[in-house]
Amino acid sequence: MNEVKKLAVVVDDERTIVLLVASLLRMERFEVETASDGEEAWKKIQEFHPCLVISDFNMPGKNGLWLFRKTRDEFPEISFVLMTGKAEWEIADLGIKNVIHKPFDIKAFQTKIKEVLA
Repeated sequence: MNEVKKLAVVVDDERTIVLLVASLLRMERFEVETASDGEEAWKKIQEFHPCLVISDFNMPGKNGLWLFRKTRDEFPEISFVLMTGKAEWEIADLGIKNVIHKPFDIKAFQTKIKEVLA
């Protein structure tokens, strides 16, 4: 029986975060594409049509909020998780339900991803 491939796009301007998140997702049997900013990630989303995008909020150029809105408008079926160091009240009015606060606990990260994809 063929296993359905799960694909995620991970975007963060901090390479260590990208590598960590990509590694955690690969442990969950994801194929992972990475990007360092919103514009690069948007191109990968259009090309690969992932089931999941995990993006940093604050990046130079096109940020995570831009990418979230663009993804939601064009591909509403894609699950989107935003990583941020901002306080809860700073992002409460942005309409983003799936948030992982940095620094994050690995178990909490894994739980959040499972919730998002359920």
